[in-house]
Amino acid sequence: MFLRGQYSTPVGTLHYRIDEGGLRRLSFKRDEIRSEAEELRERDGGEQGERLYRIEEELLKGLDAYFHRKVWDFRLSLNYEGITPVYRRIYVTLRGVGWGEVVSYSELAEMAGVRRGARAVGGAMSRNPFVIIVPCHRVVGRNSLGGFSAGLERKIWLLRHEGVESLEFFRGTRRI
Repeated sequence: MFLRGQYSTPVGTLHYRIDEGGLRRLSFKRDEIRSEAEELRERDGGEQGERLYRIEEELLKGLDAYFHRKVWDFRLSLNYEGITPVYRRIYVTLRGVGWGEVVSYSELAEMAGVRRGARAVGGAMSRNPFVIIVPCHRVVGRNSLGGFSAGLERKIWLLRHEGVESLEFFRGTRRI
């Protein structure tokens, strides 16, 4: 059983998928969400459906709060199936970087206990299945904005939305 939907934002449409394990994907890229034909094969309804609707309701409340500049602690069940243990550790650690804060790739690697792991962090960010909830837009290069799989314009918008006015980056995690 699963749910699939979309949510309109000022910087494009977010597409999501929820299954028994929790939120499976939240992405600006529609092609990352499985096709309807694949999903129809999995439907079964019942009690599982109620759980999925509760997760969806929590997701939509959180997105509404986020895009209305209300700090929201997404307490959703995330489905990490198919994600390596290192990437999972990076994603869990990144969830602790707060609204309006940024962290460099190497700092996040250190925080997550991944030695010399800036490249691993970059790989995890490029494959992040939970955009906004695992706030990969808050990860920057030591001396640059870094990348963002949904486009740098969106990364800049999201950072400014959170109150990051200066795009001159620094060493250390702190509010700018």
